[in-house]
Amino acid sequence: MVKTKLGLMGVLFLTLFLSPVYAYHQIELNPIQDAYVWSYHPDTNYNVETLIVGGDASPIWITYMMFNLSSLPDTSHIEYTLLNISCNETNLIYDLNQEFWIVTEMWNETNITWNNKPFLSEKLVEEYRHWMAGAPCHSLTIPWLGDGRIYGEYELKSYCNDMLKKEKLINLAINGSSPEKLTTWVVFNSKESSDPPVLYLEYSVCGDGVCEGIENQENCCLDCGCPSGYTCVNNECKYILFLTLSILTGTGIVLWSVKSLFSSPRTAKDWIAFLTALAVAITLYGVLVSMI
Repeated sequence: MVKTKLGLMGVLFLTLFLSPVYAYHQIELNPIQDAYVWSYHPDTNYNVETLIVGGDASPIWITYMMFNLSSLPDTSHIEYTLLNISCNETNLIYDLNQEFWIVTEMWNETNITWNNKPFLSEKLVEEYRHWMAGAPCHSLTIPWLGDGRIYGEYELKSYCNDMLKKEKLINLAINGSSPEKLTTWVVFNSKESSDPPVLYLEYSVCGDGVCEGIENQENCCLDCGCPSGYTCVNNECKYILFLTLSILTGTGIVLWSVKSLFSSPRTAKDWIAFLTALAVAITLYGVLVSMI
């Protein structure tokens, strides 16, 4: 169980002052879709200005939201994430446990209902976020602070980086239940409100000329360079000796073939010998390059 009343500023403070400082690229994303579903009205769509998370012994309201990462370059690596969902009002008569889930099925905010809601595939964070009865209205964040720990930082960042290499969609759900098995809930602002949810990202980009974050000579020689004796080719460090040898060998065979061809009568046999030597040169060049 994770209990906390610390919010966004505390998470930012610990993250900024306990982490290395880099001049990362930054972006703030709002959901491209969000809505909630309600078990008491299973065929009603709630694509409105608020999102509700709550329940009794089991979830009664489930919130869904989706973010699009396509604005990030393909060579990006996300270094830091912060999801912030601002609170609108609470009805925390009882304690509430909230869970974050990954959703793999597609859905549409204009027609999602309790009866057609997508399956909650796996937990994004194993721990749940605990709201104590009577707690004031405050933002729901990932990561969050609790019991002297930061929860959800690694999980959200890993999920975002994974999706960045795939369909570039962050597809989440948030549900809740009461330990007392009595109805309680929290209302959050949706993307239609004046204070929408925000997914804040800091990311490095391989190829921007700055060696930062997880970038190193092995995964981004475009920015970090190569060890002595190597050169960066297609973002891979290639051994200069083998690269030079392959070029010189292939070129030498071609030049020898050309010289032989034009220093003797050009018979069909000569042309066959020339084309054969050329094919050997190209093959040898390819073999040597593959060995680098």
